[in-house]
Amino acid sequence: MHLQAGFLAVEPSSGNVKAWVGGVSHKYFKYDHATMRRSVGSTMKPFVYTQAMAVANILPCQEFDDIQYTISPGDPGFDLVEEWSPANATEEFTGNKYNLFTAFIF
Repeated sequence: MHLQAGFLAVEPSSGNVKAWVGGVSHKYFKYDHATMRRSVGSTMKPFVYTQAMAVANILPCQEFDDIQYTISPGDPGFDLVEEWSPANATEEFTGNKYNLFTAFIF
């Protein structure tokens, strides 16, 4: 089994590409992981969690109940026309308490 990953480094001030690694070996793996469109999946978790922690003043060890939440139209901070309930990874709710460390794993 081989690591399948790509890497692209961009200079922020100019936008110039400084490094481009499409994968392990172009000879054996022709897929360019740096440019192909794919879901970012859990790659975004650190960015989303960090922003949520800053905005909502959430601490890493703070616990949350694994229950169904529903956001209603008119709820401050949301521009909804109908109720919305986010799903979780298992699509089931246990009622257990989880902290951000545990949530980050899933």
